[in-house]
Amino acid sequence: MSLPDPPKAVDWLEVREVGDEVVVHDRHTEKIHVLNATAGRVLGTCDGKHSLDEIALDLGRGTGVEPARVRDDVERIVATFVQLGVIEPVRPA
Repeated sequence: MSLPDPPKAVDWLEVREVGDEVVVHDRHTEKIHVLNATAGRVLGTCDGKHSLDEIALDLGRGTGVEPARVRDDVERIVATFVQLGVIEPVRPA
């Protein structure tokens, strides 16, 4: 699967932090997704401005782990977001 790079969260999500988790309401499908803190941080960085490498760098800084070690995790999380329909490719202006 080809991942959007940079990935962008769709505009119709409602995102709230609840304790250590992030609750995401997809208003189009009316589905609720509960993310752990790591996946929530990745989603929060999927703004269409940050590449997958930059997201891995941010996550690595936040966790104290080398970005190269978390890059596969970032790709796996973004791939899951694509399957859920909460990430879209950035459209050229």
